[in-house]
Amino acid sequence: DPSKIPSWLKVNKIYYPDFIVPDPK
Repeated sequence: DPSKIPSWLKVNKIYYPDFIVPDPK
């Protein structure tokens, strides 16, 4: 659930696409 991801973490994912594994989408 993307809503459970902190906003700062979502921002980091923009610059580091592999920062979150697996991708929550």
